[in-house]
Amino acid sequence: MAGIHTFMDEDELPKGKEMAPQLLKASEDSRISILVIFKDYASSRCCLDKLVKILECKHSMGQVVLPIFYDVDPSNVREQRGSFAKAFDRHEEIFSKEKVNKWREDLLQAGNLSGWVIKSLANGYISPNFLF
Repeated sequence: MAGIHTFMDEDELPKGKEMAPQLLKASEDSRISILVIFKDYASSRCCLDKLVKILECKHSMGQVVLPIFYDVDPSNVREQRGSFAKAFDRHEEIFSKEKVNKWREDLLQAGNLSGWVIKSLANGYISPNFLF
């Protein structure tokens, strides 16, 4: 059947756990991945592991990756400043240097992708600004 089928891992995968086979399969079978990068994104090992998988699919299968920078400046993502720097400082105490470096490299790549910046406003509405 033609059409758009979605997969949202939050219903399938407990937060903080290793990526389940169904998430790996869904990532590999997707033509498009939408990354929602938010202030505490780099604090989550699960988010960073998913990012690695998504970028592997981008490079090996030509998957389209569309980032949404939710209430974060893409330059903070690229340069890993603020909450991103703090998260990586904590990761360096726990994980191998190779793993943390891979996460850093892939987050830099994600920060360099064209996408959307969405700012949260005080009244609860969001305002998208396009980056191209």
